[in-house]
Amino acid sequence: MSASRLVSIVIPAYKPTYFESALRSAFAQDYDQLEIVICDDCRDGGIRALVDQLTPESPF
Repeated sequence: MSASRLVSIVIPAYKPTYFESALRSAFAQDYDQLEIVICDDCRDGGIRALVDQLTPESPF
């Protein structure tokens, strides 16, 4: 039996311009052993707001 390895998707985020499409792309992956790591360096809270908005759509 082969065990699946954990795959990490790391999304560095400074401005929310392309962040939503990057996060939706990560959500669309169908690999079983997957984690999404978001490195938020946005000072105005824009990344956090998008994460809060999109989290209910997450398949994880």
